Amino acid sequence: MPSPTFNYAIHAISSTDSPLLLLEFNHSAINQIRLVNDNQNITSNNKVYSKSSFQINLPNQGEKQNPTASIAIDTQDVIARAIQQVHGAIDATVSLKYIMRSTPDIIENSYTFNVGNITLSTTINITLTFNNLLDLPFIKQNFRPENAEALFI
Repeated sequence: MPSPTFNYAIHAISSTDSPLLLLEFNHSAINQIRLVNDNQNITSNNKVYSKSSFQINLPNQGEKQNPTASIAIDTQDVIARAIQQVHGAIDATVSLKYIMRSTPDIIENSYTFNVGNITLSTTINITLTFNNLLDLPFIKQNFRPENAEALFI
């Protein structure tokens, strides 16, 4: 649950303390890539996040399609090489975490996505997906007279 300070700062036009977005690119074949959407490196929970510039495009809510988000990261050699090493980033995940600059060890909110598609050009574009819970069956068992007699009396 985000703190009141975070809620105020994320909606404020100007604030003395600013929220930062951390990005972690995870794949079993490479070391974790950690970025912060800021102009300076930051340490959070004893992990150093490298300064970067990236933009998040949130999911649209169209009918009959799974919601997807995307990230556009300014091209950096380290990230581009790592993505090429994992050959399409199969089974890769991206974690996004919000922190406050004044309290970098407190994770205010976090999200984890599966990597859907990656394209390299002047920016690194990563399509993010997540398991669509609406497509999963809600009831594991069908109730019929054969297996739930009490319901049909």
